[in-house]
Order: sequence, then C-alpha cells, then structure tokens
Amino acid sequence: MLKNAVKDAEKNNKATVFGYWVSDPERYGVAEFDRQGNCLSIDKRQGLKVACLEGIAYRRGWISEERMHELAKPMLKNQYGQYLLK
Repeated sequence: MLKNAVKDAEKNNKATVFGYWVSDPERYGVAEFDRQGNCLSIDKRQGLKVACLEGIAYRRGWISEERMHELAKPMLKNQYGQYLLK
C-alpha cells in the first residue's frame, strides 16, 4: 500500500493518509494533515510526525542526503522543511 501511495504521489501529485482505528483514541492524540508537505502530524504537543514520504524515502535508501536537502530547500521557511533537515 505504501509503495502504491508513493507512486500516486509522484505521478499524480496526490496524497494518501493512512490511519488506524483504536478503542481509546484519546491516548494517541489527534491526527492532522500538514498541507505544506507530505506529512501526518500526531499530537502537536509531542511533535511526532509519521508518514513523511521524504523521511521514509531517505531512511529506506531511496534518496540520498543531498536529495533530502534539495527537497527541503524550498520549504525552509515552514516547519515541515525544517523537520526534514533534522
């Protein structure tokens, strides 16, 4: 599913949000989509981010550190670009 979502993002400029139902959602915070980038934020108080396509691609070795910097460069003024550089 993730590979198909990445292809859809690259070819069609579409985003896919994955979620999971739990019986006690208050323990996990609130999910919201960051429109400035391809990232799902979980509970802003904790600063956790999941499903960041660039981060996944970097950790999986699909893009280099230099490519990550190139992708982050146009977004340096927003939190998502700064997050990618970390």
